[in-house]
Amino acid sequence: MEYIKQQCFEQNIQKKAGVKVEVEAKDKFCLNIEEAGSYFGIGTKKLRRLAKSRIAGQFVLYNGTKILIKRQKFERFLDDVSEI
Repeated sequence: MEYIKQQCFEQNIQKKAGVKVEVEAKDKFCLNIEEAGSYFGIGTKKLRRLAKSRIAGQFVLYNGTKILIKRQKFERFLDDVSEI
């Protein structure tokens, strides 16, 4: 927990200095469709179809029209299924 606080503190200092901060996909809570596709090795069309399905309520978050995939919940979903 202390490491995360230190990392957030350093990111805030970088933002104030005008440095663009990049967060890795493995550290993000939600991924957009393109990030999720490259992270999980699944095509974006398949991810969009999954997001529109009724089972997606557990791992999809909508920000307006933007589709976000909750990374950890989607990982657990993939552990439980044998095919998508």
